[in-house]
Amino acid sequence: MANLLLSFIVNDYWLNLISYGLIYGIVAISLGFLLHIAGLISLAHIALFTIGAYTVALLNLSWGVYNIDLLIIYSFLTSLTASAVIGLISCRYTKLHFIMLTFALSEVIHAIIHYTYGATGLPIPLVVSQSHQTTIMGITIIGQSRLAFLRMYFFNYLLLWFAVTALTFTLIRESPFGKALKAVKNNEERSADVGLNIYWLRTIGFAASGTFTGVAGGLWAVISGLVDPHMIHWDAGMEFLAYAVFIPNIVIGPYFGAMLLSVLREWSGLLTIHWRLILGVFLMLFMASSSKNINLVKLVRNLGGLFK
Repeated sequence: MANLLLSFIVNDYWLNLISYGLIYGIVAISLGFLLHIAGLISLAHIALFTIGAYTVALLNLSWGVYNIDLLIIYSFLTSLTASAVIGLISCRYTKLHFIMLTFALSEVIHAIIHYTYGATGLPIPLVVSQSHQTTIMGITIIGQSRLAFLRMYFFNYLLLWFAVTALTFTLIRESPFGKALKAVKNNEERSADVGLNIYWLRTIGFAASGTFTGVAGGLWAVISGLVDPHMIHWDAGMEFLAYAVFIPNIVIGPYFGAMLLSVLREWSGLLTIHWRLILGVFLMLFMASSSKNINLVKLVRNLGGLFK
């Protein structure tokens, strides 16, 4: 039904943009859970996203795996492993130390990927290959353009993963585990006094968040057709965080942020090469307006007064 509707009302440009929005929405929900429920600010999620993407690329390019379901499962497993390792190392710390440690680990992963697979990236013959059949949810295709594949098959697959992600983190949030994690965020000392294992709660929460971020990376690789180490640059990690701060709701807010910033980045990039300036000003105004201590109208008036 979703494909039929899109075939009539959405052109290729918007279909592509919405699809990337769904992928970034998965990242936003995952990172939003870590931010709003666990109170942890991670700069390692861009590395986990890249690990998921490289898993798909390497298995397809080097091992000849053309089954998308299998590729995403492997992406899930490698991301789970990497998230667990990073969580075990970094979740002993909080606040600034946690942020800087996740940033440092992300840079280490960046360096390993860069020097192992090169700066030019890896092309992915998945979907478009004329000599191999690609399989997704039991359907076999061969030699199809990525946009045709997206319209006919992959968009529903993205919707499914988005729904699974939203449902998973909603259930975790309402579970005893989620409530314990929220208690740790609100009062760490009292949580320790009642016997909660703060380290393991945070590590498990981080691993869950990072795993779905890696899955999003795997899904991204399928429709992008190319992965490269520039994906893991620190400014992309900051953009992931920006997705998560929109509206303190772990599903609607982060997805809204991901979609809005994706569209803003796309349109501002068409207007000027200085699109980062537009994005930065927008985020500055949004964060200022969302602060309890700053009134957006007053801020704009004050800024306008500087030019009088």
